[in-house]
Amino acid sequence: MSDAGDWDEVSHNRSTATNPPPPIAIVGMGLRLPGGVNSASSLWELLISKKNGRCFVPASRYNIDAFYKPSKTTGSVASRYGYFLQEDVDKFDASIFSMSKAEVDRLDPQQRLLLRWFGNAWRMEGSATGEVETSVAMSESSEM
Repeated sequence: MSDAGDWDEVSHNRSTATNPPPPIAIVGMGLRLPGGVNSASSLWELLISKKNGRCFVPASRYNIDAFYKPSKTTGSVASRYGYFLQEDVDKFDASIFSMSKAEVDRLDPQQRLLLRWFGNAWRMEGSATGEVETSVAMSESSEM
């Protein structure tokens, strides 16, 4: 064992051989993507049918007519299209999170979506009824 890196690796291997990590199971997956994708099967359908999630900018986001200019002018948008989620972030049931109306009113839309997804996964998995002990890992990415 010539250096600390070798020693750490060897000691780690010994400890995992005598105390293997507990088994894990991934029992569900949730996602929200443009094009109405909200499950693994709808993602597969979008890909297999060679579609994409591109759509006109929804009027609920901003007035595209006020900002659209085909030339790249400062303060303008050069496309009438984008990739937007097709769901209303205002529809959020905070009852399972013991949140006050004031807290819910101040939530960022991304937080609402994440909590809504988590609530759905939690109900489907059985933890909401106390039947299963659960650990949840969530990852958010806006990079493609």
